[in-house]
Amino acid sequence: LNILEDLKTEFMKLFNESKKKYVVVKDAIEETLTKINDCRGNNKEDVKNIIDFMIKPITLICENKHTKLFMICLGILKKLVTYN
Repeated sequence: LNILEDLKTEFMKLFNESKKKYVVVKDAIEETLTKINDCRGNNKEDVKNIIDFMIKPITLICENKHTKLFMICLGILKKLVTYN
């Protein structure tokens, strides 16, 4: 998988886990998924252009202190750090 597809998969996990309890988080994830889908390439510039959209749901999840969601976020952050 390319980095954007990999990130999309992780954000879908977040979406599925958050859709019942955390509507604000779910909305931020939907926005992130839309931005990922809009990217045509698989390069650092694409990731750089949507990083702010990726950070927003992660920040919201960290504020809610939901362990399962937080663990998925750590995986996303790890992918972003190792990619760059």
